[in-house]
Amino acid sequence: MAIDAIERGGEASVRVREVSDATGVSFASLYHFFGSREGLVEEALAEIYVRSIRDFNIDIGERIARCESADDFYRTVSGLSLESYSPDRSALRFQRLSVLGGVAGRPNLAVRVASAQDASNRALAGILAEPQRRGWIHPDVDLITLAAWTAGLTLGRVLIELDPLGTNGAAWNEMSIATLIALAKGDLLR
Repeated sequence: MAIDAIERGGEASVRVREVSDATGVSFASLYHFFGSREGLVEEALAEIYVRSIRDFNIDIGERIARCESADDFYRTVSGLSLESYSPDRSALRFQRLSVLGGVAGRPNLAVRVASAQDASNRALAGILAEPQRRGWIHPDVDLITLAAWTAGLTLGRVLIELDPLGTNGAAWNEMSIATLIALAKGDLLR
């Protein structure tokens, strides 16, 4: 319920009484468990962030596991990148950025988000370990850093979406995918 309220109207729309009524959990129990309305909001924001990254990593793993050659891997990475940049995923990117903006002054939320992002980075690095073992990713590429960089790159897509007339989105996609592939191949390493 708190997540729905945030998604509909932002943090200010979360009402503890409405969450209590909708969930059947007593008002006192909500305060006991979350400590305050702010604790409830922080937990909802953390869950929004976790949900926004979890499902995509599962799909990535399944699709990369089916790759049989380096060219197949690079095509798959290109396709996955285009999907992650697609307008259909814009709302998820904005949600993540909204949560990231919400960590300011909220150390508990910052820890939860950092932990979720670290888990996502490590999961993606685990997915990429086999392609690296096969020589499709250069052995000097740090996979956790690559995973974190791709997450930042994907969130950076929001800047294009804020000003669709000022930046060529297709050219941005091409440039980011070409850079990702060149980095994976080791072409951009010192």
